[in-house]
Amino acid sequence: MAARALQCMEILGGLGRREERISVKGIDAYILSEPLPGHESGGDVQYASMCAAGKISRFAVADVSTSSPQCPSKHDIAPEPAP
Repeated sequence: MAARALQCMEILGGLGRREERISVKGIDAYILSEPLPGHESGGDVQYASMCAAGKISRFAVADVSTSSPQCPSKHDIAPEPAP
């Protein structure tokens, strides 16, 4: 699988299934994000971006498994405001 070169001002990100190689100046990265076995949704939060001049690259990855019975639901973490 060939790496996709991130362009200036490009933002790549998402939540869920992804398998991709990316390349920025000086860094080659491989992103593999999959839901827990037996689940269709969930996975890791991934974010990559490059500044306009192509000199600063940013990466963030967070492991999220909210489909696990041990994890609170989103409503337990941030309940909807009352009407």
